[in-house]
Amino acid sequence: QKYSTSSSCQEQRTRTARKKGFKVGENNPEPTTKDDDEADDERTPMAPLQVHDAVTCAWKEQAFPGKVFAIDGSKGEKCYLIRFTGWSSRHDYWASLDELQRKKQKVDAVKVPLPRELKAQLVLDWEQITLEPRKWVPLPRSPTVRGLLSDFVDSRDPKHRKRWRDFADAIAIYFDKCLPKILLYRYEREQYDLFFGVGGAASGAGKTTTSLPSETYGAEHLLRFFAKLPELLVRSDLAQGEVNSVRQKLDQFFKYLVANRDEVLLPHYELKEALIGAMPPLDDDDDGDEQKVDDLLVDDD
Repeated sequence: QKYSTSSSCQEQRTRTARKKGFKVGENNPEPTTKDDDEADDERTPMAPLQVHDAVTCAWKEQAFPGKVFAIDGSKGEKCYLIRFTGWSSRHDYWASLDELQRKKQKVDAVKVPLPRELKAQLVLDWEQITLEPRKWVPLPRSPTVRGLLSDFVDSRDPKHRKRWRDFADAIAIYFDKCLPKILLYRYEREQYDLFFGVGGAASGAGKTTTSLPSETYGAEHLLRFFAKLPELLVRSDLAQGEVNSVRQKLDQFFKYLVANRDEVLLPHYELKEALIGAMPPLDDDDDGDEQKVDDLLVDDD
């Protein structure tokens, strides 16, 4: 189906209404958008819209759900043909971007497939940490998570490094907040406390108060984060399109890890007792604040 074009959404609406037999005048007032403080919780900030995107559209001071059915940008300003949920095409409406809000769609399931080589490392990791004789990853690792991510960004096309750096920074921030809560086996808690103090305050092993898990742990624990990532993405505020974008970036990073696995992943850990003997006594004077896992589910901004 083809739709006529015009220089504005107002002209497009008028033309379409007349074709459908509606009278255009006082009995059909133009819709008004809600004030920002009246927007309901089911809306999220706007991003570029595409055909089939779910939106809410203001009509007669009410917001109605619908989908983008067509887009007309031939005269400069983009207009969006909205088909309202539960209404026939007779009620289709041309709206400007200002009249629309993207409807938040719950992400029901997310798959972040790890390459076979990285899955094998996770099995090896589990065996060395949980089976006797128990071992630990020697800390601090080299490269650290932040060092590894930085090297990855440097390997990207210079034209796109800003985008990749933002991605790497987000991964490091999420990793820092996840590690003490969901990325450690119970057998490793003692090692974490030796480095960061009870509660997470940086203390032992010569670390400073600015130390972060991403500046101490390495690729071994980062793989655990990626194994947990699907359930975190489901709980996040990311739209499906944004989740797909994250997956595409992760695919590139996984390829980098596989190609450099001999340099960044340890095949053998060290005995727990040997590592404990090399560490100074625990200083537990500083009790860090508890951090909820949900805190990591914030906007990348």
